[in-house]
Amino acid sequence: MKKLSFPMIGCMLALIVVLSACAQAGGGAGGTAGTDGGAAAPAAPAAGNDAAAGAEAGEGTIGNYHFTKWVWGQFGGPSRQRISDFSENLAYMEKERITGVTIEWLHPPLGQEAEQFSLMMAALDLPDILQGANHYRGGFQAGINDGVFIRLNELIEEHAPYYYSLINFNADIRREAFTDQGYIQGFGMINSEHFGDDWTPARENYWAGPFIRGDWLEELGLSVPETIDEWTTALKAIRDTFDPEIVLSIQEDGFYGRHTAAHGAFVTAFGIGPYWYQVDGTVKWGPAQPEFRGFLELFHYWYSEGLIDPEFSARHADDVVAAAMRGELGARQHSGTAFPLQLEPEGVLMVGAPYPRLNAASGPVQFVSRNNWITGDAWTAITSVNAHPEAAVRWMDWNYSYEGLQLLNFGPRGVTFDEFNELGAPIYFEEWAPPNWDLNNDVFRIHNGPYLKSDLRANPRRTMMHLERFRQMWNEQMQASSHWNLPPITLTAEEGAESATIMADANAFRDEMVIRFIIGDVPLSEFDNYLATMESFNVQRAADIREAALQRFLER
Repeated sequence: MKKLSFPMIGCMLALIVVLSACAQAGGGAGGTAGTDGGAAAPAAPAAGNDAAAGAEAGEGTIGNYHFTKWVWGQFGGPSRQRISDFSENLAYMEKERITGVTIEWLHPPLGQEAEQFSLMMAALDLPDILQGANHYRGGFQAGINDGVFIRLNELIEEHAPYYYSLINFNADIRREAFTDQGYIQGFGMINSEHFGDDWTPARENYWAGPFIRGDWLEELGLSVPETIDEWTTALKAIRDTFDPEIVLSIQEDGFYGRHTAAHGAFVTAFGIGPYWYQVDGTVKWGPAQPEFRGFLELFHYWYSEGLIDPEFSARHADDVVAAAMRGELGARQHSGTAFPLQLEPEGVLMVGAPYPRLNAASGPVQFVSRNNWITGDAWTAITSVNAHPEAAVRWMDWNYSYEGLQLLNFGPRGVTFDEFNELGAPIYFEEWAPPNWDLNNDVFRIHNGPYLKSDLRANPRRTMMHLERFRQMWNEQMQASSHWNLPPITLTAEEGAESATIMADANAFRDEMVIRFIIGDVPLSEFDNYLATMESFNVQRAADIREAALQRFLER
C-alpha cells in the first residue's frame, strides 16, 4: 500500500520549507490567566540559554541536537498505513526545521508495547526521551530512584516556562503533575477545551459510549434506549425485524479492551464499576463484587437470545466496522464519533445512547470513565543516558508554546490549512478535511502526545453538532458520576510488584470466566465459587494498596 493516497510526504516537506517564512503559526499570546488565580502561560516561545546562539548558527531555535525517542502506543490506526513513523509526520518535520533538533523515533509494534518496554528496561537499553514513562513499575518516582529517569523539577522550572506555568495552573493539575514525593512526573498531554484564543487548561469532554442504529429505531417506532429494559426491547426488535449478522457487538480485541466493557457501558447499570473505582474513599474492583452477577446474567440472557455477537470472543474491531458498513450491525457497546461519521456515506445511521440505567426507577449511572487534566500514556521522561537534558527539556517545552501548540494541533499552516473560522478552528484544505482527517490524524498533526491539546478546535467532528451532541450527553453523565473514579494514583515499586502479581491471576481468571458465564459453558450458579476464587487471589490486598495510594494522592 502506498503511504499516502494524496500528495506525498516529500512534497509536503518541500512545501513546508517554501511557505515557512509567510505562514508561521506563532506570534500570538500563549494563554490567559485562570479564573482561579492560576498563572498565565508565557506570551512568546521560550528559547532557553543557548537557543540564540543556535539560531544565529542556522541550527534552529534550540540547536543542532539529536535524540532518540521511544513512544508507547500513541502512533497507530490508519496513520500507520500511510507513514512508517513520526519522522514522516508533517508537524514533527516542521518542528525539526524550526528547532534544529532531529529525532530518531522508536515505535514498538502495536500490542507489544508492554513486552518491549519490559525488555528495554531489563536490558537498560534506554532512549534519550521516553514517552510512556508512567508504565515504569512504581511510576516516575521509582524511575528516578532507580537511575532510569532524571529529576526534572529544576530543569523544567528553568528551561520549560510554558509547561511549568501550565502544571501550576490550578491545584488539580498540580496534583496530577507531581509525584507523592513532590517530583514533576514528566511532560504530559494537557487539554484546552475552549474555542477562540483561550489556551488555558480545561478537561476534554468524554469521547465515547454505546451506539445503536438510529434509522432502524425510527422505523420500529422506538426511542434511543436509556435503560437495560429498553435495550432488551430494542435489540429484540432489531433481531426480529432486520436480522443483522451482529445485533450487538460487545467484545473487540479483548473483553476489557479499548472498545468494550472497560469503559462501563451496561456493567455500571448494576451499581459497580467495570474495574477499579472508589466509593467515599473505599477502593473496589468491579469484577470481584456480588453485583457483577447481575451484569453476567444480563449478558448470558442476551447471548442465549441471539442478541450478542455469537463470535464475540474472537471478534476484531475492524470486523465490526466492516459489518456496520455492510448494514449488518445493530449496535456497538462502545465507540467514538468517528464511527458513525465513517458510516454516513454508506447510508447507515448510528446514534449515540447514554450509559444505561437498570430500569426507569433506577437512579443515574454512578460510574463513567473520566478524562483527567493530564492524559496518561503521553507522560514523557528524560532518561539518564541523555547527554543534553537542558536542550531536551527546551525541545519538549516548545510543544506548549503558542507556535508549538498550533503546529501540533492543526498541522503546518499553509500546508494543511490557511485560515481559522470564527471559533478559532482551522479551515482544513480538502485533503485533510473529513473523512481524511480521521484517516490521517497522526500524519499531519499529533492526536495524543506531550503537548497542549485542543481537540475541540482541531477535530472537525467537534463542530458537527449531530455528532458532538453524543459527546455532550456522555460528558454530562461523566460529570455527574466522576466521584466514583480513581484519580491517577501512583503505586510504589513494592506496591506495584505486589499488586501486579495479584492482578495477573485475577485478570486472567476474570477474562476466562466472563466468557464462559456469558456463553453458558459455566452456569451462573457457580458465581459464588467465582467470587471465592477471586478472594483467594487476595484482590482485597490490591484494593488496600490503591486506597493507600489514593490517600497519598489527595495529600499531594
